Amino acid sequence: MSRAGPCVYLAYTLTASRMTIKTDTLSRRSRTSSSRPLNELLIDEYLLYTETRICHWHLEDQQEPGLRNFLQLQYEALDMLLDRVTVYMRTEGHKPMLRLRAFQHISAFLADDTVPTPLTMLKDLTQAHDAILQRLQKISRPQSTPAGTAILLQELTTQHKQMLCLLKAHLTLGILQAHLPPGQATH
Repeated sequence: MSRAGPCVYLAYTLTASRMTIKTDTLSRRSRTSSSRPLNELLIDEYLLYTETRICHWHLEDQQEPGLRNFLQLQYEALDMLLDRVTVYMRTEGHKPMLRLRAFQHISAFLADDTVPTPLTMLKDLTQAHDAILQRLQKISRPQSTPAGTAILLQELTTQHKQMLCLLKAHLTLGILQAHLPPGQATH
């Protein structure tokens, strides 16, 4: 048995004046079917992390110093989200997908190979966060979602909404600056 043990749900029942504990261990099939949405989410989170980091690499400090620093904060936050999801999955007895080739078949979004402009980068990252928020909403719907999973999904939803709001603010600022006469744009 692993350190975390099997995924066990405890139901407390009062009988007469004493409390008894009933345990119901999820079958392997149930764990596998409930881990698939989390693995799909994990893959999307990893791809968003990677895409954010790549966007950061393509920006030069002289051109977009504020945006470059902002993207660094974003990918660092996504790195922590990835760890949070994988730790939760292992704690619940799920196995995170470990093969990169599986990512392309399951992900809700994939980026192309061109180097985009900073505004296009922000638009692409905004769309990726939207895709993850839609997946989170879809996963959260079933009534059978365990309490721990529901809490994790709510935390992720909140964090992605905050990150999306900041991305949209940077995007709006970039669009406004693009329409200013040359020499009047500020960072």
